[in-house]
Amino acid sequence: MAQEAGQFLTINTKQKKVRPDLQLRILYQQDETNTKKLIDILRVENWKIEALMLCIALNDNNESPWRNLILRPGEKKDGRWKPITEANFVDTLKSFCSTESSIKGTPVERKEKILIRYWNEIRKLYERAFTESEGPQYSLTRGLGAGIFNTLAPAIYNVSITSEEQLDSILKPLRRRYPLEDWRRPRGRITKLGGSQKIYKNVAEEMIKKIDRPYNYCDEEAFKRLLRRTEAKAHARTLEKAHSLLSPLILRSARELREENWNLKGCYALIKFKADGNGLRVYVGKSQNAKKRFRQHKQYDLFAAKPCGSDREMEDLEMALYHILRSTVRENSNHPPPADRCPYCAR
Repeated sequence: MAQEAGQFLTINTKQKKVRPDLQLRILYQQDETNTKKLIDILRVENWKIEALMLCIALNDNNESPWRNLILRPGEKKDGRWKPITEANFVDTLKSFCSTESSIKGTPVERKEKILIRYWNEIRKLYERAFTESEGPQYSLTRGLGAGIFNTLAPAIYNVSITSEEQLDSILKPLRRRYPLEDWRRPRGRITKLGGSQKIYKNVAEEMIKKIDRPYNYCDEEAFKRLLRRTEAKAHARTLEKAHSLLSPLILRSARELREENWNLKGCYALIKFKADGNGLRVYVGKSQNAKKRFRQHKQYDLFAAKPCGSDREMEDLEMALYHILRSTVRENSNHPPPADRCPYCAR
């Protein structure tokens, strides 16, 4: 009885919670087939299971530039260079694996190949950052670099398959516009930004606009000006939503329209590359049934869409999109109705 009391006391006073990343790894390894059925028990977000699968693949695959660079839960470094933990790398894959991802319908096996090929091109651009001798001097292979480039990955993939441009030529401008010194620790230009999902998104969006100028189709100055002058909070929120809808990071291939159920009520942006290969055109609109509306618009290459809860919200969002889209790329010839009560005109 004394021993039982001692064990009871020890368990209840000295126990430690199992780390979330270790929970995820144990769950996955115990029952890979039925893992998704069990994740609710641990209240783990669904996308993290797929992100873990990709993380393990990148760390184990001989062709991956991340091979043996990711520190597993409970693993000791023992003097080896392991710049990022498994938990941290999994978190950086949110934009790649979540339900909001612009490639959410892509099978995980395909995503693995995409990531390995993509990161191999990045390693070619920043080879020193992946070496044990110089890598520790830079944040490119730490959470910040992984977060930014993994957030950028879906957009680059959609650009490559839509434009049929080679991945190396798409990414090549990064070396000049974002030299390795920008990633130097602790005071490099990008390193100083810190690390969060917001930072990942902001830098990734800046990158895609700089490596491919046509994707800079949102008029940032008009957006900021309207945001400053709009007094109603509801209209300010609508502007923010419109700005988010025009982010090139969420663009999806028009090929998905044949496979996805887009019977949503909301607003959308349709992107069409010019026939001469120089630039693009953008059409913004609204519909009670987006899928039906998309069928009426032909020959578009990329799209983005957001649902709306009411007709008024849909009207205001369409007008906000019209006003912050650069006029030089806008295909809409007329102001969306009802123009007489547009909250963004003459501001």
